[in-house]
Amino acid sequence: MKKTFLSGRFKKILLVSFLVPAVCVVLHYLILIYPALTDKYEASDLIVVFGNKVEKTGLPSERLKRRLDKALKLYKDGTAKKIVVSGALGQEGYNEPDVMKKYLVDNGVADGDIVLDSAGFDTYSTVKNIRAMAGVKSSSKIIAVTDYYHIPRAKMAFQKAGFNSIGTARANVAPETTDIKSIIREFAAYYYYMFRSYE
Repeated sequence: MKKTFLSGRFKKILLVSFLVPAVCVVLHYLILIYPALTDKYEASDLIVVFGNKVEKTGLPSERLKRRLDKALKLYKDGTAKKIVVSGALGQEGYNEPDVMKKYLVDNGVADGDIVLDSAGFDTYSTVKNIRAMAGVKSSSKIIAVTDYYHIPRAKMAFQKAGFNSIGTARANVAPETTDIKSIIREFAAYYYYMFRSYE
């Protein structure tokens, strides 16, 4: 009888241990990430494209290409005249910003309208580097271009760094089941960034 009681209690503890984090992640998605499926921006000073994987062929991965395509649309629409491509040297041996710039230039963006940030190792670094760029002020209007699940953290990082006007534009792709891993990662990263200082 005692064994059955302990076994049942243990199962309940395991169930609660699984359900509580799962519910938190779902609520995080519904409250913070789901709204990011809708673009929110206005005419701005800078478009900031967060880097992603470059294929072994030296071409942007599909995920990175979708981010760049959104930046292209904003640029060609006249929403902003400057694009910052941010990233770093990837495992494949390519500097992400160089690949990103080439893609944009090949698709009609003027070379002088692209600014490279080759020390964008993560979201935190990208935001700090942009804050330090010549001509960039806290009043500068910025559009962050990335995947929808990354938008809440990217926007918060800019706001914590002192920027007052942050628009957002997601890479054009519908949510996929493969996003679950990224959403779980973003859940942890978002709350880590919430307590991270930019001083």
